[in-house]
Amino acid sequence: MERAPIEFDVTKGSGSVRVGGRFEAEVKGDRSPNGNPSMLVDTVLSPVLGSPGYPGKPTRFHLPAGEHGYDFPARSAIQTEFHYATA
Repeated sequence: MERAPIEFDVTKGSGSVRVGGRFEAEVKGDRSPNGNPSMLVDTVLSPVLGSPGYPGKPTRFHLPAGEHGYDFPARSAIQTEFHYATA
């Protein structure tokens, strides 16, 4: 376990996430036929009940591990609202 800065710029399912030098991902949000972001609302698949979830697909995923890193296609992603509180 170690502390690492978390950087994210994800809006309606599209954007990027980085956790220190340990993890990087880019995602592209799914779109409806009319071009609006797809949303999951009040379904069993919603990650946070009452908050919309924006499904998408990772376009890049990188997890460095010592001398060997892992670059592989991830299968799915969902963005939702969250809040961290510190004491």
